[in-house]
Amino acid sequence: MDKMIKKIRAELKKNADEKVREGGKRFFKEKIKLYGVKTATVSKIARESWTEIKEKDKREKALL
Repeated sequence: MDKMIKKIRAELKKNADEKVREGGKRFFKEKIKLYGVKTATVSKIARESWTEIKEKDKREKALL
């Protein structure tokens, strides 16, 4: 699972936008880590990631 998480985080960082990040900070009172990626882009990354792992069984997914 570490490989997949690292890949997803790299995609989020690659698609980060400072304007989106700053705008997102207005919605949270507590300090959180924001990548600054629009929802549509996050959905696209999620779809691409899911297609890579959906055919695997639970044990294989746990090892990704």
